[in-house]
Amino acid sequence: KAGLEHNDEWDAAWSAVPLWRAPFSMALYPSQFGFFDVIRMWWEGPRAHWPERIATNLVYWLQCFLAHKMGVLKEITVTSHACSVIGWFLFHACTHRESFYALMLRDPSGKRYIPVIDEAMHLIIGPARWLECKWHDVHHAFASSMMALSIR
Repeated sequence: KAGLEHNDEWDAAWSAVPLWRAPFSMALYPSQFGFFDVIRMWWEGPRAHWPERIATNLVYWLQCFLAHKMGVLKEITVTSHACSVIGWFLFHACTHRESFYALMLRDPSGKRYIPVIDEAMHLIIGPARWLECKWHDVHHAFASSMMALSIR
């Protein structure tokens, strides 16, 4: 239940966006490492995260520089943007919805088996990654005991 409550939590807020509109919105604003996000994190985020964010951004800009030098910056940027939208759509827009959670709770075994979706996702992202998506609400509900980034 904690993963479904918005409480000003960024990833759970995507579940409030209508599903048909989410991919288009995410195409315009898909990542937490965009320019405006980083600026917002500086002012709103905890001080302890600053070294990690500085390092992440330095690595990111180094990668962009190297891609530019190799002549593939545009291709890499478009591909990574598309992959980010797909990942965010699956992970944030879908798995944080009450309807998704209700669908998983239909499984009487408690294993959250969803017949057609499970098989498809095992092929697309693999069983381990799909388990992370299906049980992501545990991360929200017990973030402090799991040392989740959102609670650190």
